[in-house]
Amino acid sequence: MRLLRPAMMHLEELDPRVLPRGGLPVPDHVVIVVEENHGFDQIRGNPDAAYFNALADGPHAALLTQSFAVEHPSQPNYLDLFSGSNQGTRDDAVPAAQFVTPNLGASLIAAGKTFVGYSEDLPAVGSLIAHTGGSDGLGTGAYWRKHNPWSDWQGSSSNGLAAETNQPFTAFPTDYANLPTVAFVVPNQAHDMHDGTVAQADVWLRDNLGEYADWAVTHNSLLVVTFDEDDSAEGNQIFTVVVGGPVRQGQYEGRVDHFGVLRTVEDFYDLPYAGASATTAAITGIWATPAGSGYAAGSDVGGGSATLYGADGTAAYTVQPFGAFSGGVRVAVADFNGDGVGDLVTGTGPGIATRVVVLDGANAGHALFDFAPFEASFTGGVFVAAGDLTGDGVPELVVTPDEGGGPRVRVLNGNGFAAVDDFFGIDDPAFRGGARATVGDLDGDGVGDLIVAAGFGGGPRVAGFSGRSLGAGATRAKVFGDFFAFEATLRNGVYVAVGDVSGDGVPDLVVGAGPGGGPRVSVLDGVRLRQNQLVRGPDFFAGDATARGGVRVAVKDLDGDPFADLVVGDGTGGGRVRLYDRAALTAGPNPVAVAVDPFPGFTGGVFVG
Repeated sequence: MRLLRPAMMHLEELDPRVLPRGGLPVPDHVVIVVEENHGFDQIRGNPDAAYFNALADGPHAALLTQSFAVEHPSQPNYLDLFSGSNQGTRDDAVPAAQFVTPNLGASLIAAGKTFVGYSEDLPAVGSLIAHTGGSDGLGTGAYWRKHNPWSDWQGSSSNGLAAETNQPFTAFPTDYANLPTVAFVVPNQAHDMHDGTVAQADVWLRDNLGEYADWAVTHNSLLVVTFDEDDSAEGNQIFTVVVGGPVRQGQYEGRVDHFGVLRTVEDFYDLPYAGASATTAAITGIWATPAGSGYAAGSDVGGGSATLYGADGTAAYTVQPFGAFSGGVRVAVADFNGDGVGDLVTGTGPGIATRVVVLDGANAGHALFDFAPFEASFTGGVFVAAGDLTGDGVPELVVTPDEGGGPRVRVLNGNGFAAVDDFFGIDDPAFRGGARATVGDLDGDGVGDLIVAAGFGGGPRVAGFSGRSLGAGATRAKVFGDFFAFEATLRNGVYVAVGDVSGDGVPDLVVGAGPGGGPRVSVLDGVRLRQNQLVRGPDFFAGDATARGGVRVAVKDLDGDPFADLVVGDGTGGGRVRLYDRAALTAGPNPVAVAVDPFPGFTGGVFVG
């Protein structure tokens, strides 16, 4: 086994306190940096924007891949971001009069919070100058008021801001604990890409905000880097990244604009909504919580790596549990040793004699269990699952064969790994497509039940067995009648997971299409399933609907609430893991995910657990 990188978990350093408004954190500090006039593709992957991209790829960063400005030119967008409206402004000229409408700064101060805007090269505190001279005396590379929206409320009779909220960047605290609750930072036009280069802006951001970005990760704070608008060539799509302790790593695929960023900050602090933010959704799904559960990703054929993610969404470690073997790694997560940290279960893909290794979640170098589940002549690979099937509070380990094996299910006690049961989970001993399994309490008796699905070559058949009825020589009781999760004519099997997605207190069955099918995910109502009725809840394609590698599914608690969230892995041809919280799943027919690339550049498929 090879350990590829050290643990990066910071659970003890996080304190994302949650408000009722959408389950968002309450950061101690938020710093918003606004850059100029570049589209998403001009920044993402650009070597001249090395620091921008390093921020986006960090362990506590969410890149908003569908972020958009609202309009053109610059000044209206700054006003949109700060007040939810362009205030009737259509150009970059200094407004004829100060505004009196609601705005983020005034709302923060009225709520007992603090706000300051910091502008590079602002000549004095509270200055209302249109621009400074710049390199040519005409404002090139200089400070411009059009990028300083809070100045437009300075001294106003209503919703006004004091001159002290309008500061030069030289006043930005070096002790970040002294920052206001929310701060804006506006570089001058040489350093925001308006007049200068991408490389100049990149260096300025790194040198002036890099230390704060690192500090924010361990101090419940956020750095938001965004752009006012694009260059009019990308449909106003812009680069926006959120970095900090309360952030779950990934790429947020939902559409976001300046109003959505404003709404999110307002929701952090329970503020009244300004302008269009009142009818815009806050950004959800990217927020970490140590109260949730971790998950794992394993590369499919062509890779040999597995990554364990902690409850805060950061990668705890990546390993190659079977050395140089590249036939794929199947994964599950459960706390076998009772230390409060999920342990990583890994199983071999096809190509070698089957092997399962359980690694300590807190110490990748420590194997809790290592065994060969099937005869040495079988090299078709295995699937792994875990959950409490005996009611003793310790998860059991479940192993099933992949293609070439029968629909056999082996259950091992998590306390010592002695055999609990060994039988054919699909009532067709001659079938040689293997089986896939999961554990969840579908019959409501307080003990997990064993759910078994046919592997490739079989129809999408699912069977369920009461956990209380398992055991050598026992008469196994079904919790529902066998059924086909998708069209009975399909022959690629089905992936399964269990959890309460609907929020009714009863676990639901989640099914994902097998190899050769589209990435269809369907949630089957648990109450109706007990009654042998097939009623679908969320039913959607995860990722590219034209892909035909199927989709792997797991159920986890990503946000610390009482309900199930989904972890979905791409089939062959993709390499992403998509995280769907319950709010996203129940919001509409096309739920928005946070996407994670556990093995950058790898497109052979990803198993999740």
